[in-house]
Amino acid sequence: MTSSKNIFIERHSEHLVRTALQDTRIVAIVGPRQSGKTMLARRIADRDGRNYISLDEEQHRQFAREDPLGFITGLGTAVIDEIQRVPNLILEIKKEVDENSTPGRFLITGSVELFKSGISPDSLAGRIETIQLLPFSQSEIAGTQPPGFLDKCFHCNLPVMTDIEPTSALIERIIYGGYPEAISRTAPARRHAWFLSYINHLIKS
Repeated sequence: MTSSKNIFIERHSEHLVRTALQDTRIVAIVGPRQSGKTMLARRIADRDGRNYISLDEEQHRQFAREDPLGFITGLGTAVIDEIQRVPNLILEIKKEVDENSTPGRFLITGSVELFKSGISPDSLAGRIETIQLLPFSQSEIAGTQPPGFLDKCFHCNLPVMTDIEPTSALIERIIYGGYPEAISRTAPARRHAWFLSYINHLIKS
């Protein structure tokens, strides 16, 4: 995954998405705004040779609204970004995958409100796997594998203090956060400005 300054950061969720595409007709990446959904989707599209379509673009959005069948026809395996902008398109996708159940037909992305905008998750039961993408984790930023703390806890394999290294600069890491656009800004004042703008837009939307 790249930030606005072309810093490449691998997303752990990419493996989950690719695994789901092997046996599931529709895979959805959902998460908060600016968490990196588009960048991950584009990366998969580029690597796999999939058609990539963003419904942020007016011409695509208008086509999808006016002729959803024509929009879907001939796409093959495709990535459709920001699908919540045309909620009714999901019904045409459902028809398409019912007629052709090949795994990995569609990779779609949307906000956490994806299933609150007229898209019923019940209509996609058995056809879709949803993967949540959050902002960068500390292990992603550090370029290491996830620590697996919760998995160990569920298997009654609780780590002991001698196995855990102290977290350096904890307060700084918390303030730094994990949003790609924010961490690309090296000046604390600029990161603060980004977070302030982000919060204000969420409140107003």
